[in-house]
Amino acid sequence: MHKLHTVYTVSLAALAALSGIASAWVTYNTEPAQGLGSLTAFYASTGLFTLSLVALAGYLVRARFGIREKVKRHFYVSLRQGAWVGLLFVASMYLESVQLFSWASSGLLVVALTFLESYYLNNERKPQPDQDGSAE
Repeated sequence: MHKLHTVYTVSLAALAALSGIASAWVTYNTEPAQGLGSLTAFYASTGLFTLSLVALAGYLVRARFGIREKVKRHFYVSLRQGAWVGLLFVASMYLESVQLFSWASSGLLVVALTFLESYYLNNERKPQPDQDGSAE
Protein backbone atom coordinates (compact mmCIF):
# COMPACT_ATOMS: atom_id res chain seq x y z
CA MET A 1 0.00 0.00 0.00
CA HIS A 2 2.79 2.43 0.88
CA LYS A 3 4.52 1.83 -2.46
CA LEU A 4 1.29 2.44 -4.38
CA HIS A 5 0.71 5.66 -2.44
CA THR A 6 4.21 6.86 -3.35
CA VAL A 7 3.75 6.00 -7.02
CA TYR A 8 0.44 7.88 -7.19
CA THR A 9 1.79 10.92 -5.36
CA VAL A 10 4.98 11.16 -7.41
CA SER A 11 3.19 10.61 -10.72
CA LEU A 12 0.59 13.31 -9.97
CA ALA A 13 3.29 15.72 -8.79
CA ALA A 14 5.37 15.07 -11.93
CA LEU A 15 2.31 15.56 -14.12
CA ALA A 16 1.56 18.84 -12.33
CA ALA A 17 5.13 20.05 -12.77
CA LEU A 18 5.34 19.10 -16.45
CA SER A 19 1.95 20.53 -17.35
CA GLY A 20 2.69 23.69 -15.35
CA ILE A 21 5.94 24.17 -17.25
CA ALA A 22 4.14 23.48 -20.54
CA SER A 23 1.40 25.95 -19.67
CA ALA A 24 3.92 28.63 -18.76
CA TRP A 25 5.92 27.98 -21.94
CA VAL A 26 2.81 28.22 -24.13
CA THR A 27 1.70 31.39 -22.35
CA TYR A 28 5.01 33.19 -22.77
CA ASN A 29 6.14 31.90 -26.18
CA THR A 30 3.02 31.90 -28.32
CA GLU A 31 0.44 34.42 -29.40
CA PRO A 32 -3.26 33.56 -29.29
CA ALA A 33 -3.55 34.97 -32.81
CA GLN A 34 -1.10 32.32 -34.11
CA GLY A 35 -3.96 29.93 -34.64
CA LEU A 36 -5.85 27.02 -33.28
CA GLY A 37 -2.72 25.05 -32.34
CA SER A 38 -1.49 27.54 -29.77
CA LEU A 39 -4.96 27.91 -28.26
CA THR A 40 -5.41 24.15 -28.06
CA ALA A 41 -1.98 23.75 -26.45
CA PHE A 42 -2.79 26.47 -23.94
CA TYR A 43 -6.19 25.05 -22.95
CA ALA A 44 -4.87 21.46 -22.85
CA SER A 45 -1.82 22.27 -20.73
CA THR A 46 -3.80 24.51 -18.37
CA GLY A 47 -6.55 21.92 -18.01
CA LEU A 48 -4.01 19.17 -17.34
CA PHE A 49 -2.25 21.37 -14.79
CA THR A 50 -5.53 22.05 -13.00
CA LEU A 51 -6.52 18.38 -13.15
CA SER A 52 -3.23 17.20 -11.68
CA LEU A 53 -3.11 19.79 -8.89
CA VAL A 54 -6.70 19.16 -7.80
CA ALA A 55 -6.26 15.39 -8.08
CA LEU A 56 -3.03 15.52 -6.06
CA ALA A 57 -4.62 17.65 -3.33
CA GLY A 58 -7.74 15.47 -3.22
CA TYR A 59 -5.73 12.27 -3.13
CA LEU A 60 -3.46 13.48 -0.34
CA VAL A 61 -6.45 14.58 1.76
CA ARG A 62 -8.25 11.27 1.16
CA ALA A 63 -5.10 9.23 1.87
CA ARG A 64 -4.48 11.15 5.08
CA PHE A 65 -8.02 11.23 6.50
CA GLY A 66 -9.77 8.38 4.64
CA ILE A 67 -9.69 4.62 4.90
CA ARG A 68 -6.09 3.64 4.22
CA GLU A 69 -6.93 0.33 2.55
CA LYS A 70 -8.76 2.05 -0.32
CA VAL A 71 -5.75 3.68 -1.98
CA LYS A 72 -6.82 2.85 -5.54
CA ARG A 73 -10.35 4.08 -4.99
CA HIS A 74 -9.04 7.34 -3.49
CA PHE A 75 -6.81 7.81 -6.53
CA TYR A 76 -9.56 7.18 -9.09
CA VAL A 77 -12.10 9.41 -7.33
CA SER A 78 -9.53 12.20 -6.96
CA LEU A 79 -8.51 11.89 -10.59
CA ARG A 80 -12.12 12.01 -11.78
CA GLN A 81 -12.94 15.01 -9.59
CA GLY A 82 -9.76 16.73 -10.75
CA ALA A 83 -10.91 16.19 -14.33
CA TRP A 84 -14.26 17.84 -13.53
CA VAL A 85 -12.55 20.86 -11.97
CA GLY A 86 -10.11 21.08 -14.89
CA LEU A 87 -13.00 20.93 -17.35
CA LEU A 88 -14.85 23.62 -15.41
CA PHE A 89 -11.76 25.86 -15.37
CA VAL A 90 -11.02 25.45 -19.08
CA ALA A 91 -14.67 25.89 -20.04
CA SER A 92 -14.84 29.07 -17.96
CA MET A 93 -11.68 30.42 -19.58
CA TYR A 94 -13.01 29.61 -23.05
CA LEU A 95 -16.37 31.25 -22.33
CA GLU A 96 -14.54 34.31 -21.06
CA SER A 97 -12.38 34.46 -24.19
CA VAL A 98 -15.47 34.57 -26.43
CA GLN A 99 -17.17 36.95 -23.97
CA LEU A 100 -19.96 34.55 -23.04
CA PHE A 101 -18.89 33.98 -19.44
CA SER A 102 -21.42 34.67 -16.74
CA TRP A 103 -21.86 33.37 -13.25
CA ALA A 104 -25.08 31.73 -14.36
CA SER A 105 -23.39 29.67 -17.09
CA SER A 106 -20.61 28.60 -14.76
CA GLY A 107 -23.12 27.87 -12.04
CA LEU A 108 -25.10 25.63 -14.38
CA LEU A 109 -21.90 23.82 -15.34
CA VAL A 110 -21.04 23.33 -11.66
CA VAL A 111 -24.52 21.94 -10.98
CA ALA A 112 -24.29 19.58 -13.98
CA LEU A 113 -20.84 18.33 -12.93
CA THR A 114 -22.04 17.91 -9.34
CA PHE A 115 -24.95 15.76 -10.49
CA LEU A 116 -22.63 13.75 -12.73
CA GLU A 117 -20.17 13.16 -9.89
CA SER A 118 -22.93 12.18 -7.45
CA TYR A 119 -24.17 9.67 -10.04
CA TYR A 120 -20.69 8.13 -10.26
CA LEU A 121 -20.27 8.06 -6.47
CA ASN A 122 -23.66 6.41 -5.96
CA ASN A 123 -23.02 3.82 -8.67
CA GLU A 124 -19.69 2.81 -7.09
CA ARG A 125 -21.36 1.91 -3.81
CA LYS A 126 -24.02 -0.37 -5.25
CA PRO A 127 -23.10 -4.05 -5.50
CA GLN A 128 -22.89 -5.18 -9.11
CA PRO A 129 -24.97 -8.24 -10.03
CA ASP A 130 -23.18 -11.40 -11.14
CA GLN A 131 -23.76 -13.15 -14.44
CA ASP A 132 -26.71 -15.04 -12.97
CA GLY A 133 -28.37 -11.80 -11.75
CA SER A 134 -27.72 -12.14 -8.01
CA ALA A 135 -25.90 -9.37 -6.14
CA GLU A 136 -23.15 -10.26 -3.70
